[in-house]
Amino acid sequence: EIKKSFKKAYKKDLESAVKSETSGDLKNLLLELISGKKEKSSKVDQKKALETAKALHENPSQIVGQLFKSPSAQIKATADAYRKEYNEDISESIKKASSGDIDDAYLALLKSTENPAEYFAQRLNKSINGIGTNDTQLIWTITSRSELDLPAIKGQY
Repeated sequence: EIKKSFKKAYKKDLESAVKSETSGDLKNLLLELISGKKEKSSKVDQKKALETAKALHENPSQIVGQLFKSPSAQIKATADAYRKEYNEDISESIKKASSGDIDDAYLALLKSTENPAEYFAQRLNKSINGIGTNDTQLIWTITSRSELDLPAIKGQY
């Protein structure tokens, strides 16, 4: 539905826009996400989570992109396994593996997977603090989350 709305509003395909406006790992990640092929299973393989956590710790740049192709529940389990195994947040390993826009994208995916209410509360706070209000971000966050978890976001805020 987002792809259709994008095409209607901007008269071009979302995939084409992503391909022309981004590059490298960020482009690949965004194309993967908008393809809609990401598995949506809530089933978690704890053994795989621990294996991925260990691989990420040993060689983060080789594993981090693969991590986000997993279902959200598996990403969360991997982050939990990483924290338990290394007494460190998985975001530290992600920061070692990437930088710039792709780093921001990975961290946003991780935060929104681990604790969506906290992540969107932070986005709301960021949109209203500082010089001026980011009306677009504020409105988008409230309207997109209103039927999903806005009460939980309010609690986190």
